[in-house]
Amino acid sequence: MEKNSDKIKNMGKKGVYIAILAAVVAIAVVSVYVFSQHSVSSPAVVHGKLAFVTNSMENTVSVINMSDNKVIDSIPVGVYPFDVVASPSGDRVYVANTGSNTVSVIDTSNYNVTATFNASIEPVGLALSPNGEYLYVTESNSGQLSVFDTSNGDLVENIAVGETPYYVVVSPNGQYIYVLNSDGNTTSVIDTSTYKVIHTIKGFGFPTAGYITPDGKTLYITDSYNNSVAVINTSDYSIERNIKTGDFPAYITASTNTSDIYVTNYDSNTTSVINTSDGEVIATIHGFSNPACLSLSPGGKYLYVVNRFGNSVSVVNLENDSISGTISVSNQPLCIATIS
Repeated sequence: MEKNSDKIKNMGKKGVYIAILAAVVAIAVVSVYVFSQHSVSSPAVVHGKLAFVTNSMENTVSVINMSDNKVIDSIPVGVYPFDVVASPSGDRVYVANTGSNTVSVIDTSNYNVTATFNASIEPVGLALSPNGEYLYVTESNSGQLSVFDTSNGDLVENIAVGETPYYVVVSPNGQYIYVLNSDGNTTSVIDTSTYKVIHTIKGFGFPTAGYITPDGKTLYITDSYNNSVAVINTSDYSIERNIKTGDFPAYITASTNTSDIYVTNYDSNTTSVINTSDGEVIATIHGFSNPACLSLSPGGKYLYVVNRFGNSVSVVNLENDSISGTISVSNQPLCIATIS
């Protein structure tokens, strides 16, 4: 029998396809029922600090009120929702539905799906241009990045990248896009003025997520098979160093208050805290269950970590780097986006 840890490691073409088939067969009827229930009656809408969590095996997005860490709604979306990203203003969130080849657009003022963009084959990763005008979508089974106009959902461009594009990072000035090609073990660098690949960074072992510093000079990439984070100088695309983490580092985010970055280690059930000033792991937080995506609360005091097979979200108090609470969501949550 396949181990749980193997499933995320094989989230390339074959792994995603198998997972999607399971999702389609097992929950198609349930999804119709949930959609019906949501359309009939919805709880009161809360405005303020919210988190949106994709539940991959239930075709829903859980809405968490971060004021009391309670789930206040469940929004039906497409099949096998994977990544989720919030617009710069926080008025919309976008959800990549890997199994139905679509992107759902959710209005955060009423939790309704207001539009659906038609993607290509198995959309996985999402990122927005700094002004929110363009949505970048990795199409994992077609080897391309799709660019959508967020005002109308029109497809602007399809850009050929590497094998199994998984995650996408945009430079703070919007000039460059970095596409992590997991099965290709590369990162494609795209110039947004031409939508052309201008460089391919090599030397990874299944890259899964990335973070770029506010000045755009340093890119951090989780090098999952090598159990490390690669530190890349964006001026010449060189890998300056590799920082050892736990087993199978999956996702990464950065503090808004300090020089720390946080990395979930999927197989170790931990999160590494790395000080970027010296590139050292300064703390390891324990107590997760196959941690996947993570996101900071507005203000940066808390870190929300998705536990894929724990069907929950852990709340980490960053003042002492310890888990202060756990929020139950739904079946196999994957990613999270927070808004204020």
